[in-house]
Amino acid sequence: PAEFSRRIVPQPLTYSWTYTSLDFAYSFALQIANTTIMNAFLLRVARVSPLRGGACGRPLTLCRARSTTAAAPALRIIWGSQTGTAQMFADQLQQEAAAAGASVSVHDALDFAAGIPPDAQTVNVLLLACYGVGEPTDNAKPLVKWIMDDTNCLPSAAKDVKYTIFGLGSSATHADRYNVVGRQVDARLQSLGAHCVFPRGEGDDGGIIEADFDEWSQEFLAWWSSQKPQGSTAAKQAAKAVETPAPTKSSVVEGDTATVLANINLCPQSSRETWEIKLRGVSGQYTTGDHVAIIPRNDKSVLSRAAPALAQCGAIDASLAGKLESQETVTSPCDIAVRERIASAMDLVGPPSPAVVRALAERATATNEAAQLTAWSSREGYIDNVRNERLDVLDLLKRHPSVRISLDELQARLGSIRPRYYSIASSSVVDPDDITLLYRVVEHKAAGTETRRGLCTSYLAHISETDTIAASLRPSTFRLPADNRPLLMIAGGTGIAPFHAFVQERDATRATSDALLIYGYRDPSEYVYGEFLEQATSPLTIHKAEGEPIDAAMDGHADTIRRMLAEGGNVYMCGGAAGFGSAVWSSLSRILAKEVSWLQEDRAAVRTQKGYQRLQ
Repeated sequence: PAEFSRRIVPQPLTYSWTYTSLDFAYSFALQIANTTIMNAFLLRVARVSPLRGGACGRPLTLCRARSTTAAAPALRIIWGSQTGTAQMFADQLQQEAAAAGASVSVHDALDFAAGIPPDAQTVNVLLLACYGVGEPTDNAKPLVKWIMDDTNCLPSAAKDVKYTIFGLGSSATHADRYNVVGRQVDARLQSLGAHCVFPRGEGDDGGIIEADFDEWSQEFLAWWSSQKPQGSTAAKQAAKAVETPAPTKSSVVEGDTATVLANINLCPQSSRETWEIKLRGVSGQYTTGDHVAIIPRNDKSVLSRAAPALAQCGAIDASLAGKLESQETVTSPCDIAVRERIASAMDLVGPPSPAVVRALAERATATNEAAQLTAWSSREGYIDNVRNERLDVLDLLKRHPSVRISLDELQARLGSIRPRYYSIASSSVVDPDDITLLYRVVEHKAAGTETRRGLCTSYLAHISETDTIAASLRPSTFRLPADNRPLLMIAGGTGIAPFHAFVQERDATRATSDALLIYGYRDPSEYVYGEFLEQATSPLTIHKAEGEPIDAAMDGHADTIRRMLAEGGNVYMCGGAAGFGSAVWSSLSRILAKEVSWLQEDRAAVRTQKGYQRLQ
């Protein structure tokens, strides 16, 4: 329908709607007690970009109406992310572009599995991360495949495709495959005749990727601003950029929920807690090797630490701050709404971007504090004083008491809490209804000597049976082979999770092919799933690399690995420790370089499909 009306109860509630059409906008008036109090708004409707398998996506955004006569191109930001960094950058760019007056939208790359529609009035901003050994991320694979496919329809319409790219990679893990996804997509689009309107940028997760993106995005937005005709209504409107950019998400993260069946610390004798959590009710049917996205909350300890800083800067009142700091029960409807907003929708403990530091500098009333924050927003200042010290926004507010910023703007600048992804540790053949995850509680030193816990793992460790959490399936290409071929599985720490699922499934399906598991862990107290693995009924050889470098453990099985690959075997690796992937790849290169030609072919390129099937 072209018009609609809705009665909104005058309480601090959040509303969202879902529509099937994309190309429309509604004007509306908000009335309370028959008195119109707001009528200069447009309801901008954007496609929900769900975490696949569920409806955990982007709610609608209310933006103050602006002039629509801008001649500068619209921006369509498309992100391909495995761990959330590219998605975080997409949200950050959306915030700053909207504040500059741009018409901007953000999309999961899966939304463009069928290709990028040609539109000469839109610039496609592709934020593409590398994953594994120079692979596109799971959600970007269909789009990248479409771009690289000679049979798609892009060549005939490429002249109407405008784009720029920011690639994300790590020179510390696979230097010869650093940012290959962004580089190859860029080269391919240019060869097809698409128009690269702004030079490709690259971020190095082996360095300071936040500073890399900040510098590139500022230069890109300066270019975008130069495309607006000077003196136009749009240019004047942009010059009055609103002080508080509209949040890109609602104050409450929405999505599928799952019920916790069990949550057990598997390593009670270790100083490092490793937990197994079982979930029921995640929407959709998972396949062995898939991931689950968990959307955590700021727990009571985070709220207690946040309360004084948020009161000091004027984001919340002193009364609510006192209740949050003392972890007192909040009963007022308004206080409950604000508490829920802080707990579920504000990333308070993640690393603040240089753009956030710059925004705080603009809100500091003390000249010396403004100068210091401005210096800290530069690359060198950010590295030395924010990133290396592992400060979060609460630390910055505490150290700069003259900053005055509203809760709305602070939320808009920080963005919402983003999902964390965990490999499923159960087999869909053995346990199709319930999902098992494995996680280790992360701890780090921050702000000098203070020990802090990771947001999601700390949140999960405090979850009890029967609690519900926000969780959604995310498909993966990490799959068991359809045929009965040999498997080499290389695990580090909690990277054992998907291989536990693999062995479960091989036992259930009575697999007969050889399997070698090289399992790295620190000490006997962290030998997770050891008893189950040693009692496997399918063929399985286990090498316990206890405190042993993973590449040295692999080198000791060189003959077996050569034989497995010669028989068409698959190689899988999963581990998050620094240098794990590069160590595995170095060992494989030494062992297989002469026998397996594809290891030497096109080393700087994205893996061929043949190579990818054999090394995941």
